[in-house]
Amino acid sequence: MAASAVICLGWLALNRRPRLFLVVLFSLIVANIAFWAVIGQSPAALPGYYLSQLALSAPYSEAMAQTGNERIFLFIAAAFVTLFLFSHLATRKTADLSVARLLFALFLFMSFKAGFTRQDAHQLIGAAALLMTPLVLPLALPTALRPWRTGVLFAICAALCLVGGYSIQRKYSVSTYDFAWSQIRGGYAALFSHLKNPEQNARAYEEFRKRLSGMWPLPTLSGSSDLYSVNQGWLLASDNLYNPRPIPQSYSAYSKRLAFINRDHLRAETAPDNIFFAIQPIDKHLPALEDGASWPLIWSRYRMEGEAKGYLLFRKKSSSGKAAETGLWTGKGAFDRPVAVPPGERMIMAEIVLKPSLFGKVMGILLRLPELQMLLELSDGRFIAHRFIASTAETPFLLSPYVGDGNDFAAVTRVAQGIPMEDDEFSLVRSFRIVAEAKSSWWTRVCWQKIFTVKLTALEGKIPKIQIYRPPTVAEMPENLPELGRVSGVIDDITLKNEAGFAALFIAGWLTGQTPPPGSSFFVNIGGQRQLLSRATSPDYFATGDIQPSLVQSAFRGVVFLPDLPDGRHNLTIEAVDQDGTGFRTLTNHADAESRPSDVWLVRKGDEWNLKF
Repeated sequence: MAASAVICLGWLALNRRPRLFLVVLFSLIVANIAFWAVIGQSPAALPGYYLSQLALSAPYSEAMAQTGNERIFLFIAAAFVTLFLFSHLATRKTADLSVARLLFALFLFMSFKAGFTRQDAHQLIGAAALLMTPLVLPLALPTALRPWRTGVLFAICAALCLVGGYSIQRKYSVSTYDFAWSQIRGGYAALFSHLKNPEQNARAYEEFRKRLSGMWPLPTLSGSSDLYSVNQGWLLASDNLYNPRPIPQSYSAYSKRLAFINRDHLRAETAPDNIFFAIQPIDKHLPALEDGASWPLIWSRYRMEGEAKGYLLFRKKSSSGKAAETGLWTGKGAFDRPVAVPPGERMIMAEIVLKPSLFGKVMGILLRLPELQMLLELSDGRFIAHRFIASTAETPFLLSPYVGDGNDFAAVTRVAQGIPMEDDEFSLVRSFRIVAEAKSSWWTRVCWQKIFTVKLTALEGKIPKIQIYRPPTVAEMPENLPELGRVSGVIDDITLKNEAGFAALFIAGWLTGQTPPPGSSFFVNIGGQRQLLSRATSPDYFATGDIQPSLVQSAFRGVVFLPDLPDGRHNLTIEAVDQDGTGFRTLTNHADAESRPSDVWLVRKGDEWNLKF
């Protein structure tokens, strides 16, 4: 909207139309203030709102990017044909029409960015743009062509846009009419309802708050409270006084500036008195990258006092100091090469500066940067892979010991606060490497610089007990354990990393149907040899907010070495094993076009491995 307004106002100024210029400028200002006031906001806060949106949108393309399916090419093809029609077939090449075409090109580009930077339900934005395109095609007419030829070209372009838009939105089981109507009705119906009967909305909100609080009740604490890292609805539904950080959802603090804003909030006098804390990364992010710069302040300024409903409870201390830091090492790392972490029983913070290349910066503007992964080698023999966000990694984050869930964070907190428990075990990070996603390895190397800077700092506190080294070989399983049947699930990601002397497989997914009893474990079975996978929280649970306890720990993820098997084809399956010894269930992949098929095979030929579906 801002870019369109600047283009229009600039054109009016250049063409010396002062009256129309003032009318448009005045209308924009009044409309913004009026609608802002209608929703109960102060007009003085409007400039700050736009500035904050700029800070959030600039790093979005890297941090929140998500690759998807080939539907992006449907949008590109339809958009290019339409722009060609606008630019080359119109005879009325007036300045006014040139501005109109520029605005239309901007509309298509912004729809493209909004819909396909993150290829999930955001693709519906691109679908809506294509479905509306035939309505503005007549602006390119009349042309120098004969009327029937003009009609044919118009029909071809309109059909391409409609087919492309329908093909994109039909994946989400929404009819074209319902989708378009819901977009129009949803926004205006809510506004008119608020203006007509504001008390009704307040009552509906209170009823929903009580229902939500009953499903997931949080204890009421004295003073103000904040919740890390997502699902602030649980806290809003409780009777606690909500005191959020400036960027309330931790995954949205995806730049150095935003992460430091949240960190500085904890230093201020207005910091919350209580914190509900949970590890809830999205998109397979490294957990320590989501508000990781705030972790040392949580350890030094808050005291851990218990746990409730899956959240650790922290209470602000009456007095606090700053955690002592000691510089360990500053140097360079190379893309796709291991970086050794200095040994020692201590907590290590890292700052990593990895910049996109010039070509990568251009691609970030046009669409998105390719995703990066951080592969961690742990002291217990595991290899863990996570999504690596370069813009966030420039802020200090905990590199070692590895924190993968709330139990790990609680153990690290006890070390930082000088009250370690004998039963606490820690997996130290021996080395890490930043690698490309296998599906876009060459593309990633073009878009990112090959050399990055690493700064490691040690925090005060000694790790009391390190998990012993356990090579990732065949995992033990009770003998003669019966198969209890099948379980529906999704293999969300399966990536093969195959280089000289290094062959590993990253697997992630979750169950969608019947789940094994609480406490079960997940194994990947490759050619009859099993390796243990880590348990994780299902993304379905946090994405939908459904209160289904069976979904909470129904996800699996991990990096496993490929076993020593003979040349040939070896079946890969995921098994959910009951720890009580009753049996196991084999995952049958959910029937979804975006998921991996049920049959997954690994083919070995010498030192080379390949995935087959």
